[in-house]
Amino acid sequence: MPRSERLARLARARLYLIADDRPGGRPLADVLPAALAGGADVFQLRMKTAPDDAVRAAAEVARAACARARALFVLNDRPDLAAEVGA
Repeated sequence: MPRSERLARLARARLYLIADDRPGGRPLADVLPAALAGGADVFQLRMKTAPDDAVRAAAEVARAACARARALFVLNDRPDLAAEVGA
């Protein structure tokens, strides 16, 4: 998706969810699809101190869920992994 389209969608977003890989102690794969179905337009994965492999695994889950819901996916603080997983 072109950068201009991502920025426009971000500007129109009404609900922006920020979480790590265990929101509320539950697996991201269980929580994120429900949040997206409930109206979240954008999901930001935030795992500042996690090892690369954990961030990569959670990012793959998030990218797939966001793609299915046509939501934007943002990977916080890791442009290298964001590019790798397509965030």
